[in-house]
Amino acid sequence: MIKRKAILLTLLCLLLFLTACSGKEKEHMDYLVLLGEEPSHIEAFPDCDVLVIDGEYFSAEDVKYLRAKGVKKIYSYFNIGSLENFRDYYDTFSERTLGEYENWPEEKWMDVSDESWQRFLLESAEQIAQKGFDGFFVDNTDVYYQYPSDEIYQGILNILTDLHGLEKDIIINGGDCFVKEYLESGDVIDGMITGINQEEVYTCYDFAQNRCGLQNQDTRDYLLEYLELAEQNGLKIYVLEYAKERKLAEGAEAYAREHGWTCYVADHIELRLHE
Repeated sequence: MIKRKAILLTLLCLLLFLTACSGKEKEHMDYLVLLGEEPSHIEAFPDCDVLVIDGEYFSAEDVKYLRAKGVKKIYSYFNIGSLENFRDYYDTFSERTLGEYENWPEEKWMDVSDESWQRFLLESAEQIAQKGFDGFFVDNTDVYYQYPSDEIYQGILNILTDLHGLEKDIIINGGDCFVKEYLESGDVIDGMITGINQEEVYTCYDFAQNRCGLQNQDTRDYLLEYLELAEQNGLKIYVLEYAKERKLAEGAEAYAREHGWTCYVADHIELRLHE
């Protein structure tokens, strides 16, 4: 009798284990930002509704594979406001940069008013759009915060207008100075910007210490006001947080739920599946 009970208990434990493993395989995420990942890891991507990847490195076949896997929306990272030294086109535009980018030594701020840069971005966007992406995750409109001039503002607006002409969604990453002025001006083009992604609302990444922590209250209050403005103008809100500790990650997720935002908590600034 004791041996039989032991066998039944073992089978029960095995069943529970298999159920738990099955549940992990079927884990579904609302939002996932994997800018540091490569196509070679595509099979390991979790199931999600909205995915952001670097469209320069992924093919049309990769996009089809992700859709077949169940991803509903796939956005391509699109850097308009800085120039990265690992891109093939760095040497072509390096003389048109404006200055160093703090904490990101591989990047320099870009003169977005340069017409050759604007034309190049449109050509690149057309190629990405042809791969089947739903839209663009536009980064570094914060160049307007660094260099607040009419020329820089208009340069960003020209680039976004070109992207809008491709009939794809546009999510702006950060960019509060530009976005606030855009929304409060007479420049608004109906449906051009569809969403805002804001990093570090609840959490804060310390580059000097290479660690994640809580965002200070003044910054959080400012970003909350900014996101409320964006939401009032019909924009979808996404937040990207950084946390290695479970408690900090759970706090960030709860804060996002409280405000009705779509949230992804990454465990590292490089935005890979694993550090």
